[in-house]
Amino acid sequence: MNIFALSKCPIESAEQMIDKHVIKMPTETCQMLHTNILCMQYVQEHGKEPQLKELKAFHQEIGSKLMKPAMLNHPSTIWARQSLANFDWLYQHGLALCEEYTHRYDKEHGTYERIIDCIQHNSIINNYQFPANELTPVTIAMDDSYRLDRDVFYNTARVQYGIEYDEWDFVIESYRHYYREGKWEFAEWRKDRQPIDWFPENWFAIKWNRRATAYNNAQPRKYPMPLMEE
Repeated sequence: MNIFALSKCPIESAEQMIDKHVIKMPTETCQMLHTNILCMQYVQEHGKEPQLKELKAFHQEIGSKLMKPAMLNHPSTIWARQSLANFDWLYQHGLALCEEYTHRYDKEHGTYERIIDCIQHNSIINNYQFPANELTPVTIAMDDSYRLDRDVFYNTARVQYGIEYDEWDFVIESYRHYYREGKWEFAEWRKDRQPIDWFPENWFAIKWNRRATAYNNAQPRKYPMPLMEE
């Protein structure tokens, strides 16, 4: 589960996602939205935050038509219920992902109507006491090996470019870096959606050649890995 914040705009973020994520992420986004709506309803009826086990029982008890709750305390799920603006960002992102799926695959995603169903629960959402009021940067959720060094990021921007970045900039660049370093092997975009300003068209060849060179230089190889034209 994750929120790949490739842009501060929820629509642009969906448009820049690789094909594999356009297929997968609408379902995960719907899961987070539905889990949080159910959590809000539980809090309003019981006056306390539920454990996942309690929320699952509540889901069954009330005969809810929402998706079964999951990953209640995942950083991405928690982020979405930190403010109404966060929840709305994720909702708009979910719709945009489904629209992007239709654009690329010429059919409707299976969770499209289920995401739209969130508006049927507006009374629950609007009556929930969110901890914050404003939109906050998406919480980064990724393996530490792909995380950017926060101090290096800010200092490099300030010293080399004279730019003062904010937390949203750090989050966005972190996920773009994650794409370049962790998702390059299956990074594909249908219908000319590849964001070549930060993911070069020849990036697969560059990464492949780096791997092949390291492998070939480690020791003499009878069958060295071939290099690709960049």
